[in-house]
Amino acid sequence: GWMEIPMQIYKGYDDGVQWIDAPAGSRSMGALLGVFRGASHATGRTVWGAVQLAGFWTRNPTANWQLLQLLDSEYAWELAEQLAAREVRKRYFAWTRSTTVNRSPDLLRRWREIGLDAAFLGFEFSSDDELRTSRKGANVAANERALDTLRSLGIAVHAAFMVRPEWTEADFSRLKAYVRGLPPVQCSFTVCTPSPGTPDYRDARAGFQIADPYDLHDCMHPLTPTALPLRRFSRLYAELVREGTARTPMRVNRSQVRPLDLLRVLRAERRYYRAFLGIHKDYSRVSRSR
Repeated sequence: GWMEIPMQIYKGYDDGVQWIDAPAGSRSMGALLGVFRGASHATGRTVWGAVQLAGFWTRNPTANWQLLQLLDSEYAWELAEQLAAREVRKRYFAWTRSTTVNRSPDLLRRWREIGLDAAFLGFEFSSDDELRTSRKGANVAANERALDTLRSLGIAVHAAFMVRPEWTEADFSRLKAYVRGLPPVQCSFTVCTPSPGTPDYRDARAGFQIADPYDLHDCMHPLTPTALPLRRFSRLYAELVREGTARTPMRVNRSQVRPLDLLRVLRAERRYYRAFLGIHKDYSRVSRSR
């Protein structure tokens, strides 16, 4: 919630106010109003979040001792039973973590019975050393165990990985080889990017390679300088994305697809790949627009 304050200050400064003509005065007043707007939003969200968290916690504090469950396993069980009792026919997509899957496989099995057919699983990295830096309490073995559990339940998995700006060619090759060794799974790749308002963001801010990080703050463009030339980084990133595309169940299992749909898929894949291949061009484009 309190991340709202710096964000609203920046937004107010950037937008200014319409009723002051002088640019400096307009931006200053916009930033001042952003303080009050940010404090208002932050207070409301923090209070409401505390109320919700207290409610989840008191229902089953044992399951939440590390807050790594689905906030409250009892609540998730009750919700699943209520949906089943009302015969709600829906398809569900879950955002989950390996720690949650490994600790509550029966809960995921119950949700599978009522319509859960896919889950987002944050692998993040392919080595234990890198996973320790993410402070999520998981390791490679735990991620793979969670993947096996979800697949055994008939739940399709979207495995999410991250790349770092400081990566070398060897790092890209290592992750590419790891992805190639996975069972059929949908993969996505984002650039490890600190979130505004966090200590990591403040520490990295001075080293950002663009004047306004919000122009390219999409977790696809590295904000800090890359160890490799940016053009080379973009190509290796695109090749990693292409490798992930090749591991989709539809490709690996050679599923039957109508010719027209196949053409659409191939066209989308090509455009997706080329977008990553041209990431380095966006930096000069942003500079010219200012």
